[in-house]
Amino acid sequence: MADKADFDSKAVAARLREAVNQQPGLIDLLAATEFFGELLPLLRDADLSAGTLSITGDIAAGKMRAGLPLLADIELEIDLGAVQKLMISLAAALETFKANACGGPNAAAARSIRLAVEDGRLDTDLLITGTMAGDTSHIRSMAADLGLDADLLVALARNALKPALRDWCRQLGPLTEKCDWHKGYCFVCGAAPVLGELREDHQAKYLRCGQCGAEWSAQRLKCTLCGNADHKTFGYLYAEDEPARILAEVCDDCGGYLKVINAYQPTPAEMLPVEDLATLHIDHIAKERGYAREAKNVP
Repeated sequence: MADKADFDSKAVAARLREAVNQQPGLIDLLAATEFFGELLPLLRDADLSAGTLSITGDIAAGKMRAGLPLLADIELEIDLGAVQKLMISLAAALETFKANACGGPNAAAARSIRLAVEDGRLDTDLLITGTMAGDTSHIRSMAADLGLDADLLVALARNALKPALRDWCRQLGPLTEKCDWHKGYCFVCGAAPVLGELREDHQAKYLRCGQCGAEWSAQRLKCTLCGNADHKTFGYLYAEDEPARILAEVCDDCGGYLKVINAYQPTPAEMLPVEDLATLHIDHIAKERGYAREAKNVP
């Protein structure tokens, strides 16, 4: 389980600069350094008063054997007012970010969401509870009714919950050390992995949750999204100049892909979105070949 790490603006800048040096086409990443310099401390310093979880080791083991994320179907205590305040701060940070790097949300869309939250037109209680339940269809319906950018609203709501999810992830760590979990979704919150990491001398694969920061082991030569292990339909794509650094596992059965990096140690949870952004060139390669980050052919 990755521990909470202090935000280091120099580390963010160094990682994005490294990515640009390796892939000059990603020059806009340098403009994102200022934005992450504002965004990540907001997430680090937020106090959402995430309550203590009442779950035993036996209950945790039983839920994992049943394939259920640990936070599913349990009462979660959280300060909804603090989440709302954080969401406003995140929207404001986006609003003032002028560079609009890498095709990100524009200032007008962020401003519309911020104003909708501030003046009460957006029911943030329903928004947060829907996000915690994974009900993006309801959130998108809310966005349509108010003329808001649905993708941005979902992203802001998910990010506003990250501090609480990471608190709960740290609480659950000691309960899950001896539990096996090899699913393609997070055992804590149920989110899809944002990245895979190959570690140790034998290149063991670990999946990383971009929401709560959890990590769990996965089978090396198997599609994370659908379980396909046929080498004829499961393979790899990579940039020609860095095949050992990062690749995309691609599956013709489900049409999905997962970015996988070589890592000497777990990426700090706060740096996962930075690492995701710094490896955008692999997303471009996979998408140009027709693959998607979510499985397309799985019910």
